[in-house]
Amino acid sequence: MKIIDKYILKRYLVTFSVMLIMFIPIGITIDVSEKVNKMIEKKIPLKDILIYYGDFTIYFANLLFPIFLFLSIIWFTSKLANNTEIIAILSFFDLLCMELLLFPFLPC
Repeated sequence: MKIIDKYILKRYLVTFSVMLIMFIPIGITIDVSEKVNKMIEKKIPLKDILIYYGDFTIYFANLLFPIFLFLSIIWFTSKLANNTEIIAILSFFDLLCMELLLFPFLPC
């Protein structure tokens, strides 16, 4: 794997991780606000609530995984274009086409 491939893949994975860290707490907060009254009425123990939200976090992340992938690719590519890194990559590898830039996206 070339240095540029590692750089692109690292930037993509950081963007994907940030998307997960940003959106999962929002989903948990919405779910808590919907179910807080039922939890109080039924007097559910805190241990059961924490177990539920631990499982809910995994479920929510898996459910929205494709959307997070798509959004992070769009965000990452727009950041590269905004910083003119795509232009620099394509001008450095003059004869190569977009395959070099798109190679790190294939495993994702």
